[in-house]
Formats: sequence, C-alpha cells, structure tokens
Amino acid sequence: MQRAHDGRNIESLCTQFGVEPSDAYLPISGGFGLNCPTNTYLLDRFDFKGLTPPCANDAGQALGIGLLGLHNLGLLDRSGFRLNSAYYGCELNDVDKSIDYYAEWISEVSDFSPEQLIEDIIEMPIAWVAGAAELGPRALGHRSLLGDPRSPETKAVLNRVKGRQWRRPVTPLVLEDRAAHWCVQNCPSPFMLEAVQVRPERRSRVPVILHLDGSARHQTLERAVNPLLYDALAAFDRQVGVPIFCNTSLNKPFRTTNSTFSRQTHRISPPTWGQLGMWLMHQQLHSRSETLNLQLRASFPESVTPDSIVRAVTVLVRRHEALRTTFDETIEGRLRALTQGEGEFAVRIYRLTDSPLPTDDLVERVMGAERKHLFDLGKDVPVRLAVIELPSGACRVSLVVSHMAADGYSLGVLKRELEELVAGGPGTDAGPRDPGDDAVRLQSFEIAAAETSARGETENRVSLKYWHETLRHAPRTRFPWGRGTNGSKPEVRVVLNSRAVVLAAGELAARYGARMSGVGLAAISAVLSAVSGDTQVMYQVACSNRASEAIRASVGCIAQGGLFFVETETPRFSDLLARAGRAALMAYSSARYDSVLRNAVAAEAGLRCGVRFDLHTIVSDELSAARPPAGFPQRPGPASMNVALGETLIEYRSSESVASERFLLHLGNRDSIARLTVRADPETFTEQLVSTVLHGIESVLVGACRADRSPADLALDAGVRTPQERGADWVHTDMGWVDLSSVAEMVELHRASEGDVRSVRRGARSRGVPRCQAQPRQRGGAA
Repeated sequence: MQRAHDGRNIESLCTQFGVEPSDAYLPISGGFGLNCPTNTYLLDRFDFKGLTPPCANDAGQALGIGLLGLHNLGLLDRSGFRLNSAYYGCELNDVDKSIDYYAEWISEVSDFSPEQLIEDIIEMPIAWVAGAAELGPRALGHRSLLGDPRSPETKAVLNRVKGRQWRRPVTPLVLEDRAAHWCVQNCPSPFMLEAVQVRPERRSRVPVILHLDGSARHQTLERAVNPLLYDALAAFDRQVGVPIFCNTSLNKPFRTTNSTFSRQTHRISPPTWGQLGMWLMHQQLHSRSETLNLQLRASFPESVTPDSIVRAVTVLVRRHEALRTTFDETIEGRLRALTQGEGEFAVRIYRLTDSPLPTDDLVERVMGAERKHLFDLGKDVPVRLAVIELPSGACRVSLVVSHMAADGYSLGVLKRELEELVAGGPGTDAGPRDPGDDAVRLQSFEIAAAETSARGETENRVSLKYWHETLRHAPRTRFPWGRGTNGSKPEVRVVLNSRAVVLAAGELAARYGARMSGVGLAAISAVLSAVSGDTQVMYQVACSNRASEAIRASVGCIAQGGLFFVETETPRFSDLLARAGRAALMAYSSARYDSVLRNAVAAEAGLRCGVRFDLHTIVSDELSAARPPAGFPQRPGPASMNVALGETLIEYRSSESVASERFLLHLGNRDSIARLTVRADPETFTEQLVSTVLHGIESVLVGACRADRSPADLALDAGVRTPQERGADWVHTDMGWVDLSSVAEMVELHRASEGDVRSVRRGARSRGVPRCQAQPRQRGGAA
C-alpha cells in the first residue's frame, strides 16, 4: 500500500512538471527515505538515475540549502560538487586522550594489522572507528560494528548489543568489484539505500545478512572512498573467500539525550567559601575526576521507569540552584556563580540485555566511566544522570555532580529527595513552582550572602586566627619523609572493611560518653603519631558546616576542612579520646573561612616559622554523627570480637587517578561494617604502609576496648612503627621533625618571587578581614 501510494504521487509530480525520471534523481527526506525495499521498487519502476544521499535528516537539509544557494547564484554546475562519500561528519578528537579515558576497557593498543583484524572479527564482532563520522544515521564504515557474516553467533551478539530482536538480520558491507558475484542485481549502493537478492547458491555461506525472502540491504565499498576498510575486507576475502562484513551502527548500548528546565530564577552571585576552595582545587587538579566529581548511586525496582527517574532528577535540578550553576571569573580575577534560569543536563539510558559480561561487573564499569568525565564549569550544568536498565527490569542510577555544586553531605540530601520523588512525593510533576519549595532550605547565594555579612566575617576572622595560632606550634607534616604530592604517578588506594571497628568504637563511645566519630579520630591520631614519630598530630578533618535545619536541607559545596591538632602522648587511650573530642570541636569551629585567605595564612605562618606546612593530610570521619543508639551492643565478648576480626577484609584497588592529597582517609559505616578507604601519594606511601595504618586503626580500637593503655603502647602492639630512618638533613624542633633541605628550597622559592603570598591574597574578598600577624615563637627555631 505504501509503495502504491508513493508510486501514484511520483507519477503525478512527473506529469505535472514534465520530468523524465531517467534524466533525474529521486530526492526523499525523512526516515522514510531510508526504506531500502521501497527505494528499490521506485528505482526499478521509474528508472531514476539514482537516489539522494543518506542524510535524510537535518544534516541533509543543511546540505540541500547550501546547494540551493549555489544554484540560485548560477554556480552549481561550475562547483563540480559530488557527494562521493558520507564522511563529512565530526572528525575524531584526540585519539590518545580517548584511549586514556577508556583505559580500563582496553587490554592492548597496537598499530592496525589486517591479519589481526581478521583474527579478531572471526572470534567476535569488533568496533571500527576511523576518520570523520557519516552524515545521516547509517553506519557506512567509519562508525561501525563489523562482524563475520558466516557465523550465526555474529547476529546473536550484534542484536544483543544493540537491544534488537534476535531474528533481525544484519546489513552486509560488500566489495563493489565483487558484488556481482554475490548479488543478483549488480547495482552500486554506497549509501545503503537499496535492497538486492543474494544469489541462491551463495546464501548458505552468509546466513547472518539474509531476510526471509533472500534479500539483503547492502552497502557497496570502493577503495577510492575508504581504502583502509577496503583493504581489510579484501584481506578477509582472500583468507575465507567471502568479500562481505556484517555492518551495523556503533551507537549503543546507551541512548544519550538531555533533560531541560526552564522558567527558573537567573542570578549572579558570589561563590560560597566552599565553592571558592573547590575552585582553587580545580585549578590544581584539572584532570582528577575522583576528587572533582561526586557520584550518587541508587537502585530502584522494576516498577520504576527510567522516565520517572529523569523527571525526578529534573525536579531536583529546579529545586536546588547549585545544580544549575556555572562559574566564571571577572576581569579582576574574582569568581562569580551564575545560576541558570533555563538549560539542560545530560542523560544516558543504558539497556543491559543478555551481556557476555556479568551484570554487576558491567554496571560497575558503566558507573566508573560515568564518573570520569569532568564538567566544563563555565558552560555545563554540573549534573549528569545515567539510568541503567537491568535484564530484570530494575534500574541502577548514577547521578554525577561536580564537587563545585555539592559536597558529601549534599549527596545524602539528594538521595533522600530522589527516592521520595520517584515514589510519588511532592513535586514529581512540578511546574514553575515546586511544591518542595515549602521545605525550609538555603540556596547557595543565600549562604554566600551570610558569609559576607558581619557575622560571617567574624566567623572568618575567628577561623583564620585559630589556623594561624595552631600552625605556629604544630608539626610541619604528619609524614615528613615525603616530598609532597607527586603529580604524575597513580595513587595508592586501599580499602579495609571491618565489623570489629564498629563494635569497638561503639563500646568505647558508650563507655566514655563520647561520639563514635571522636573515637575514630582518637584511634587515627594514635596511629598517625606512631607512623610519623611525632607526639603532636595535625591534619584536616572534613566538616559539613551545617549547624541549622535550613542548611542541613541544602545542596551545595558548603563543607570545608577544619584544622585538627592534638597531643597524643597520654598515659591512657581515654585521655587521648577526651583530647580528640576537644580538638574536633575546635576543628569544626575553624572550618568557616575564605579559602584564599586560609591559604595565605598557611603560607605566611610557614614563612615566619621557616617551614612549609603540609595541608594535604585529610580525614573524613563519618563513622557516626552521634553517640551509639540505645540498645547498641556494649562490651562485646572476646569471642564475638574475635569473630568480627576474622571477617575483616582488605582490598587493594588499582587506580589510574593521580593523588590529589598526600593522605586522604575516609571512615564510613554501612550496615554495621566500617569501611576505611585510603587514597595516598605513592611518593610517600606504599600499599604495605597504608595497609599497616588501616590495620593499626582497627587494632588500636580493639586493644583500647580490652585495656585502657597508652596510645603509644596500643600502636606498638598493632605493629605500627615509623617506616623510615631520617637522614642528616632532618632535625627535631618545637615544630616536630623538619627537613632542612625542604626549608632551603622554600626560602629560595620565596627569594625568587617575593610577591608569592601577596598574589594569593589579591583575589580574596578583603572587606573587614584583617591580615593575621604572626607572633615571634617562644621556643627554639627550626633551622
């Protein structure tokens, strides 16, 4: 019926305009123009010279408009335009960068070899990417999945990967000069727009390409158009006697789209202190996605559709201004936050059908790949959604958010609200006004305004004063034998999973009326003291900076590092626990500051003290936010503790990320199992040393449960010792261990650029913030 209708239309047009079909080409637009059987029927019936190219979409319209312009100017004939290939799409970007980006999926990189390709393609289908992409939706040999047409397994694999019905055949790519030997009709089809009958005597050799009537929707290949692929196919023909590859488009297993938002408030505002600090980190760590991107992971049952998840995330983007904020710098170098009133964010829908890989492994690979890609903070809305549909119908969700838009606490807020929205809570189908706005929450611009208020500037001064006073007497570094972050080698990453840590920390918290997080910090401090050989421990602790209900409901980059400083030389662990509790309170109260000024304070204090302070040791302790709940098992018996110790599992994770910090320890609690994750600089740490530190924390906690002994003895019993002797350049001062060669290096750097500290201060908001004056030290100098 469709063909008859089109035939009548074409007859009418030819009669009306006096067109002789044999002297004309047949132009067809829209997806209908890619219907191969209908195209073949019309060509055979009317004897047209040929068809227009395969870009029957907007790309074809752009091409047609350009040709029409040449025609109207009388230049078309003289232009000599011929569309001999479809390879006018996007060129390949930096291949080396792409190889690095997808490194975890690649086992080997080598130069092209036809022999290797034949071996690979006989084993299973391959991806073929070369040169510029094709115009239109057809895969014509530059963005293709290629396979062996002789093997039924090829069809099964390709249809599984593409998510198509198992029975569908795959289109053939055939050498043009050999097509007549395999096809009844000897007609060139460079754009895969026609159908031919495969010769009956050949059909048994190529079952993958055949429709039920023995036809195939073929593409013919000339060497002049695509010499590399032609030579590969010719080599395949010489070896197996078949001049055909299966060919389908390389555009699955996911569908990329965008979700839009509009009619929201547009504003320009200063950044929060947290955003300012993260911006400085972005300038230093522009290639390290593990630090600069956060990832929320969630699971939903088969009753939840991908569309409902996309709608819920769109509500979140409208609801929280930080999720639709970009950034730029003024001419004066000041950072601005630009909240977008309308825009879009990227969405990918993955459909995992029967994959040759285990589903969990494939999900993990997809999750890892989603987190890797960094945002362009000047253009991109800082949120990216991926929904993975499992064979069971359930969905896994990856919501990647730039650290400029959120912190770790924010992910918890987003996850809770996402689950409420998907379940049909307020605002699922919100219009310009989100019913969720009834909740009391602060937006980032309101937080920034509070920080620049008189009260905020007072908090800033108090925090900076604490940093300045503490740095005057604190040790230079926890790990003085290192020379700082290396900037090139992959980080060391080790994870310890321990139920014993939760049992021991819970008992100690209940016994001494402390918070579990304080117990964790005390144990960490005892171990770091033993490792460094100093009795004073200094590091940054991640502080959420959420003191009110309104800010606890907010999403944004609000958390900052507080300065934790404690003396570990005590006769009993309980004494260290009390000190750690006070130190934690001081750290939390010192975590509200302008990051530019904080860096200037550290640089100035280091210069006056003659040392270079290390601010790259960070602990994020989320073991528990409060005391253990009522009914928590206190005083676990020796048997139950030993069982828990026997369940401890340590994992050594491979990583391609470069360490952003010298030592970063995250201590979390999930399902009553503590998860201690360390990412460390390999210039300072080996896997063995990190393992010693993690096992040491566990052993110190368990040992403190059994007897309230000194932290030093507990660490010694755990096998934690200073791993390296210090050379002659090291001296011990009131600042702790100091490397004199490092001091000399710092002095030379300062002489080379005396404006170093001042240049850091120039970009800061200086209203009402005094310069912190360092006082002379009361004890001996560092050098």
